[in-house]
Amino acid sequence: MLRDHIAILLVISGCLLSALYAQDQPPPISSDRPTAAASSYTVPFDTLQLEVGGQYSSGEDSSGESLTKTKGFTTPLLLRYGPLENFELRVATDAVSWQNERTIGFDSIPSDLSTTGFANPSLGFKWQINDPEEDSYQPSVGFLFDWSLPIGSEAFKPEKSEIELTGLLDIPLPSGLGLTLNGSVALQYDTDNVRRFTQVFGAVLLSKGITDRTWLFDDVYIDDHTSD
Repeated sequence: MLRDHIAILLVISGCLLSALYAQDQPPPISSDRPTAAASSYTVPFDTLQLEVGGQYSSGEDSSGESLTKTKGFTTPLLLRYGPLENFELRVATDAVSWQNERTIGFDSIPSDLSTTGFANPSLGFKWQINDPEEDSYQPSVGFLFDWSLPIGSEAFKPEKSEIELTGLLDIPLPSGLGLTLNGSVALQYDTDNVRRFTQVFGAVLLSKGITDRTWLFDDVYIDDHTSD
């Protein structure tokens, strides 16, 4: 299933700890939000960074007898801390979430169901395996691990925890362009059918630097159930 994601950045703020306050010029902020993809770059050593955004998603699923259209809006929150060089700890959640499902039956009256609540938080870490020199065209490689805890609102949480492992690749391109590729495998839980299943994800992000503080992003996100 292909889902379109439109992300609007609301706030990105970085809080630098005492080790960085002493520097004349703190390192530039590299964020994972508001996009659907995550970069391979970590926050600098001894840096605490908070990222806040808004994300809208839509999709549809046809069962042969009906068509279900889904819309959702979330406010992603991501807290990142670098205890080591090229390694960071993360706490993430979609925070307040809204979802609407509209089912159109071919021989029945359409139905609408809207739900609002708090999404699950997750704990994780990111490790940048290699850190290429600045202004080089060498790719940056890393991986990301997330462990989702089932403590959100009833409508937005599975009954058991879920884990996800993502490979991260950033490829610098000429003319200020950048290409980010993500490939993920997740072990998830289906509360309705009381079963675990494996799901694969993919994300492709193209970025363009306009100024030192302004970037444009365009990304595509794909997911697929692979096994029961």
